[in-house]
Amino acid sequence: SGHLQEDCAGLGTEAESWGLSLLDDHLGLVVEVEGQGSLVHQGYSAVATGIMHGAMPDAMILSLEVNRDRNDYDMVYPDVRRVIKLHEDMVSIYRPTMVTGISLVTYGLDEDAARESIAQMQQETGLPTVDPIRFGADILSNAIISRLNIT
Repeated sequence: SGHLQEDCAGLGTEAESWGLSLLDDHLGLVVEVEGQGSLVHQGYSAVATGIMHGAMPDAMILSLEVNRDRNDYDMVYPDVRRVIKLHEDMVSIYRPTMVTGISLVTYGLDEDAARESIAQMQQETGLPTVDPIRFGADILSNAIISRLNIT
């Protein structure tokens, strides 16, 4: 997973474009916050930190891009497990939280390679992983619903 770019953090990242329809039944119980920025990009980390500390999410979906291994400052992205821990640590000092799933952007890969990348990420992190644009977001919605223990 050395070829990842962490783009966003927050509860239901990019929820509008994913169409997290399973969460529609839980309006009032779930607030979806889209995060713009990256904790591992020196140009955007202040924005991402502000969004995370302002939202104080109970659960986060981490959005990663499979085809990028460096940011535009030529910095190599850290291991995905380290990125997950960083996100959880940024909030858990104040309240319990956890990354509950991975939105893996597989743009540019054919379907077989996309499914293979998703399976590898899921195996590496132990978290539900999907490219919600290609394959739908139900697995991510279910991860949030499960974490929040709502029915």
